[in-house]
Amino acid sequence: MIEKCSISQNDEINFKLLKEDMLQIINIGLSKTYNLNIEILDNTGYSRFDHENIELKTNSTQKIVPKWDDIENEPIKILIDNNNDGLFDDSLFFNNQFVSIKNNKVSQIPEEYFLTQNYPNPFNPSTNITFGLPKDSYVKIEIYNIHGQKVKTLLDYKLSVGNHIVKFDARDFPSGLYFYIMKTENYIETKKMIFIK
Repeated sequence: MIEKCSISQNDEINFKLLKEDMLQIINIGLSKTYNLNIEILDNTGYSRFDHENIELKTNSTQKIVPKWDDIENEPIKILIDNNNDGLFDDSLFFNNQFVSIKNNKVSQIPEEYFLTQNYPNPFNPSTNITFGLPKDSYVKIEIYNIHGQKVKTLLDYKLSVGNHIVKFDARDFPSGLYFYIMKTENYIETKKMIFIK
């Protein structure tokens, strides 16, 4: 996920999901900075990579190449195309800046409710949404489009304490920005995700 990237009026940023889960960012316009957040959930647990203030130079392309088998400890490689001409001129390496996270193993019982960022994001055509319950709870997870219209209900029933994963398949939806909302008796949270066909 790319966060906190300001775009000027005449600028444009395009995101493209490449083979092998690599993300390409094309910047048309002035230089920008962004925060990079990558979260992985698999049968061994939960891993997260965070790095703040990565520079995206004027009229340039970046190709983000994570080392997926050790996202927490290995640096992220970013290939740089300074002229958007398809030729990579440079490469950068960024180490994980994230300090700590609660409930970082799937097997643990959460101390509090939580909803993580979906993975992958951007995605095509499906993505996983992970959340945790500190006690048995009635849970509702709904998907909304950018116009605020509900397009799908993923969950609407009582679940047991623990960590859970629900899959959202968007193959029948148009590309774009979506929001997912988790609601329980004591908790509500909204996050956004990007579907790219």
